[in-house]
Amino acid sequence: MLQYLPIIELLFFNSLTVHQCCEKKYSVFRTVLVIVLFSLGLLAVFWLLPFLSIPADGSLSLIGFVYIIPLRYLYRERTALLVVIMCSCWVYTLGVQAVSIQLAALLLENSSIYVFAIETLLFLATMFPFFRKVVPKFIFVLDNLKYFDRNWYRYLPASSFLVFLCLAVSHAIFLKVPPSPYNVLALLLLLSSAFMSHFMLYKIVTDAIKLNQLE
Repeated sequence: MLQYLPIIELLFFNSLTVHQCCEKKYSVFRTVLVIVLFSLGLLAVFWLLPFLSIPADGSLSLIGFVYIIPLRYLYRERTALLVVIMCSCWVYTLGVQAVSIQLAALLLENSSIYVFAIETLLFLATMFPFFRKVVPKFIFVLDNLKYFDRNWYRYLPASSFLVFLCLAVSHAIFLKVPPSPYNVLALLLLLSSAFMSHFMLYKIVTDAIKLNQLE
């Protein structure tokens, strides 16, 4: 059970970040209940079918897109926008887990308890600036994209998915090679570029809104 603590924590922060960015349909209690029941049902499937076992290191994080089923039911966002939110939020959470695994293997040992401890510390250190600085700007962009060219809804989901895919593939590759400071550096650079692109998009949207108001 200890080996699944990091992935359970990851699931918690995935759900929390997506919940903050989406327009809710139901109460918090009902939302939490649906996510928990869906997660337990998913775990039951993997328990009954051992050949479907998923490692707890996040290497198969793309399977997480199955959560679009309950999220589509719980929130008002269209599917394309929901993919954008999921990918953008998961870059943060998977990034924390990937860095935690590399740091644990580099500094201590690749043990689930050490990964969980480092992951928890990183979440505690980054969640306040993430929810205070990043999430509000991201919500602002999502709320105002509808006033722009409809092609934004084609490019943004593709771009968000590609960034998340790049991180997921990089993480899977780094799990197969010996731990190295370069792995940590590469992950940090990738995460930095991903969040810089969000701030640039926020700046573009705010400047465009100001120009429209001046016109």
